[in-house]
Parts: sequence; structure tokens; C-alpha cells
Amino acid sequence: MILLAPEAWVDLSPKDALKLQVKSGDRIALSGTRGRVEDVIVKISETVREGNVFVPFHYNEQLINNITIPEFDPKSFEPNYKQCAVQLHSEAVPEGIVYEEIEIAGYLEGIKVYDEKVFVEEKVKTSDAS
Repeated sequence: MILLAPEAWVDLSPKDALKLQVKSGDRIALSGTRGRVEDVIVKISETVREGNVFVPFHYNEQLINNITIPEFDPKSFEPNYKQCAVQLHSEAVPEGIVYEEIEIAGYLEGIKVYDEKVFVEEKVKTSDAS
């Protein structure tokens, strides 16, 4: 049997690959609060944004679910393996990528954030008076 993808990989943005000093085909480690996964193949991809990665979870050798968060949905009991914070470690950058901290403020779907306070605006519904 021929496997099209015999092992896990990590999709990295070109900018993150540059920060880690890796190219497609190199191997890195990923770590999270629950553990670490070693020896994952890098695939540089334009499909993920800087600061984000994608790793499939179907592989026993590089079982990414070992580092994801253990929370689950209280109604469906579906595990929340879909997203979590991880750090990436390459041979050239073993401590991982250090991102500049930014203050988040702005407007998102009726919510304004100012100095750690959140204000929710009421949406005014307009009706068509025809």
C-alpha cells in the first residue's frame, strides 16, 4: 500500500519559516502546555497566516492531540482539539518564535474595546417602510 502522506506535517507561513530558519522538508518540534511533539515535517504554505499553523491529527507517530487543550463542548462532549496556542522549535531557533506583544483595541461586530473595558453597542434594527 502506498500512502500519500505517511506522516504528519506542519503548514507554516513563509514569514514564520523565515523566523525559524527552515524550509519545506525540514523538521521541527511543536510544544504546548500539555507536551511536545518532535520531528514534524515542515511544509511552507500560503494557506496559513503568520502566527498560525496547521497540523493534521491522524498520525500516531506525531500525535498532535497530545499537546492540544483538553477542553470539550459541555453539550456534545466533542473535544476541542481544533485550536490552541503552540510554540515552534527549529534547530536554528530552539527557543521558538518570539512575537512582539501588541495591544488589542478596536471594533468587532458591535463590541468596542478601550483600555481593557468592553462596551457593547445595541444594534439598531431598521425596517423597510414601503
